[in-house]
Amino acid sequence: MDGTNTSEKIWYVLKNGEKSFIQLIPSYHDKPIHLDDLTANESTLFGISRINRTFFFADRDLNIISVKIYDKYSLISPSVYDPTYILKITKNRGKKRWLGKQLFISRDSGSTYQKISDNVKK
Repeated sequence: MDGTNTSEKIWYVLKNGEKSFIQLIPSYHDKPIHLDDLTANESTLFGISRINRTFFFADRDLNIISVKIYDKYSLISPSVYDPTYILKITKNRGKKRWLGKQLFISRDSGSTYQKISDNVKK
């Protein structure tokens, strides 16, 4: 990664088994995804853009295999152990005020979310 402003960052990654870094320039529908963060495990690369409100998964060859757009009142965070597990914190809005936050988990790369029980101890 190089640069300070999100839109100016340049990301370099090792492609599957190669010995030199290549520049990663992800896009979706021919529009650039301005990356804020990358997380990887053995077979998946997770990237997130807060500017685009987008996160994606790429395979070992850096082919984007899934792109999801999330709403502006959510915070998305992948598991450090398995990026296909995603936590989503959502602010609940009433007509004029915030009503609190809810925590969800996705076990399928962000396709579906399940609310984490309100009974979980803090």
